[in-house]
Amino acid sequence: MSLTARVLLVAALVSPFAVAAQDQLPPVMPTAEDPRLIEVASLDRIANGVTTSPDGRMFVSHPQVEGPGAQVSEIRDGQLVPYPNLEISQWKPDENPTGTFMKVNSLRVGPEGDLWVVDAGARGVGYQATPGAAKLVRIDLGTNTVRRVYVAPPDAVREYSYFNDMRFSPDGNRVYITDAAGLDPAIVVLDIETGAMRRVLENHPLTIARFKMYGDGRQLVLRDPIPAWWGGMTTDKMVNVDQLEVSPDGRWLYFHPIGGPLARIETRLVDDPSTPADTLYNSVEKLIDTWTAAGTAIDAAGNIYMSQVNTRSVMRIAPDMTLTTLASDPRLAWIDAMWIDSEGFLYMPAAQLDKTSANFAGGPAQIRYPMKIWKMQIGQGPPAIDHR
Repeated sequence: MSLTARVLLVAALVSPFAVAAQDQLPPVMPTAEDPRLIEVASLDRIANGVTTSPDGRMFVSHPQVEGPGAQVSEIRDGQLVPYPNLEISQWKPDENPTGTFMKVNSLRVGPEGDLWVVDAGARGVGYQATPGAAKLVRIDLGTNTVRRVYVAPPDAVREYSYFNDMRFSPDGNRVYITDAAGLDPAIVVLDIETGAMRRVLENHPLTIARFKMYGDGRQLVLRDPIPAWWGGMTTDKMVNVDQLEVSPDGRWLYFHPIGGPLARIETRLVDDPSTPADTLYNSVEKLIDTWTAAGTAIDAAGNIYMSQVNTRSVMRIAPDMTLTTLASDPRLAWIDAMWIDSEGFLYMPAAQLDKTSANFAGGPAQIRYPMKIWKMQIGQGPPAIDHR
């Protein structure tokens, strides 16, 4: 899509300098600790995502804010162990980009029990993608070896692609991937059997981030300018389509650029390669206005849990879009990719990504170690179609 078309597509909706309606400024910050929070891990390295296996193993992803190192770890006896090994987990720019992780952005144990890892394929949101680096890596937890690497073909990525997060189709045959590309964001659909990928909803207005991002009342500002959808460059941190969830009955695919709004489309339309692009475009439903969110999860009852990083809170969005506060606690600093286990615990990594040097316009980082992962009982397990 041309720059002119892209501007016309979104300009009618909102100014690029708007503030998300739910990001209250200044925010009311929590002061009391919630006794329901249980500490899961205390780490000396930032982790932005957490997932568990049916037999109780725990894995985390590292966004490399402290510098190069393992990007996936298993937590064993409280210690971080590179997974499946450091050879794969650490980026080697001079080697084949399909053989090591470049920029792990998310991970999760799938319905079949394998660990799936999303490699963004670029060094950050808004940066040019490295050819051959964007991929999904499927790891057999029984043998601790890579089962398959799904490399994105050239026609499934764009110049500024950044593969972000993933969820599984209702029948388990496909993976939905958000491409938070700085320009031309989309949802990518992977056929697990063939490895084919195709882009849908590219540049739909509800895939494009239109709001500044805030954490603890402070706007996130980048050191290096990135392309802006309205033209030119910007140092405003903005992340296009990021979070996504599938309803427990498999009917709906929810998706969300940071700042919102939350939207949905029927999975049957996305799953069918013959669905016309205009049908897909016109079938998207806007649900509710949201806020600066870093992570989501969905339970078996269809409640969506969405972090509200500006107020150190986690919100619950019921299937009828009723909104309540699940938890608000000063320890919930930038809750990122969440996870629900079979016992009904919601895992919440307090990643503090708003305090990194990159989001402080290159200034000194304000991270406070150790980094914590918390959990709390929510009374619901995960959807059966997502994981056990």
